[in-house]
Amino acid sequence: IKKIFHLNKYNIMKNSQRLLKEIKSRKIIQKSRLRFTLKNILFWFLFFVFVVIGALSFSIIVFSFTYTDFDLFFHKMNTNIIFIFTYLPIFWIVSTVISLFISVLGMRYTKTGYKHSFLLVVIGNICLSLLMGTIFFFTGGAEKMEQKFADSVSIYDSIDERKIALWSMPEQGFLAGKIIQKDTKMIIEDFSGKKWEIKFNDALIRGNTHLIEGEKIKIIGKNSGRNIFIAEEIRPWTGKDVHNNKRE
Repeated sequence: IKKIFHLNKYNIMKNSQRLLKEIKSRKIIQKSRLRFTLKNILFWFLFFVFVVIGALSFSIIVFSFTYTDFDLFFHKMNTNIIFIFTYLPIFWIVSTVISLFISVLGMRYTKTGYKHSFLLVVIGNICLSLLMGTIFFFTGGAEKMEQKFADSVSIYDSIDERKIALWSMPEQGFLAGKIIQKDTKMIIEDFSGKKWEIKFNDALIRGNTHLIEGEKIKIIGKNSGRNIFIAEEIRPWTGKDVHNNKRE
């Protein structure tokens, strides 16, 4: 037993010497505990920051969808591509996905992140972003932030600007503007300042649409030329109320 003990002790010492020699040859320096602590704090910081960014992006996506007339996708099939690139908040969808990826990555590289399954971390991040984003949307922050972002970034068009672009295509059957005359006939001024006479005798009037001077409306119909537009359907500029429909 003594021989075995001394032999094991000798082997341990020999291996230790080899290890020390290897450490010296590679010039390996011991990392301080502070470095690991700061690294852990950094990844937790990335996690929380990108969860918040993801939540804000998601809230703008929700705002965009509540602002969108998705039924137009099926109304005029030749405008599908225009519709997709005009209304879908592609930038914010990409931002949400990237934020989710970085927040998951940050969580996984924290001190205790490896203990949790990858799927659990992903689901947790998604739920947290959705919850925070929904709260932010209902408090009205999404619309304000999206508009502020549009004002700050010149190459970005706000949801409202893209909406105006979509509803400023009379040749495609979409026209919008403010009613400036409503007596014997209805005249609207579109967003470019051009005036149109609207024929709406057989038009379907969507709920919450008020045909009064000063009101902004959206019109689906046909451009008959000479600044005359034959309305098939009239909607309020804001909102997507499709109930309580009536005909004039």
